Amino acid sequence: NSNQTVAEAERKVISENIARMGRDRSWISISIIVTYAVAVISALAYLLWSAPVCSVGGDSECASGLARWEAQVGMFQDLIVTAVLPIVTLMLGFYFGTETARSSKPDN
Repeated sequence: NSNQTVAEAERKVISENIARMGRDRSWISISIIVTYAVAVISALAYLLWSAPVCSVGGDSECASGLARWEAQVGMFQDLIVTAVLPIVTLMLGFYFGTETARSSKPDN
C-alpha cells in the first residue's frame, strides 16, 4: 500500500513536470515569434517613416534620396533574412526537437 502511494506521488510529479515543461516551451516559442514579429514590424515602420517624399516631376535630390532609401531597404531585408530568421528557426527547432526526442524515448 505504501508502494502504491509512492508510485502515485511519482506519477503526479512527473505529470506536473511535463505540464510545466509544456508551458515553458510554449512561452519560449511565443516570445521568440513575438520578437521576430517586432523586429520585422519595426524595420518596416522605420523604412516607411524614412521614405523620401518626392514630387511627381522629381529632381536629382529626390532621386539620390530614393537610392539611399532603397539601399536601406535592401540592408534591412538582408538583416532579417540572414540574422533574425535563422535564430528564430534554430530556437524553435531546438525546443520542439527536444520534446520530440523526449517523447520518443522508451520508458524504463
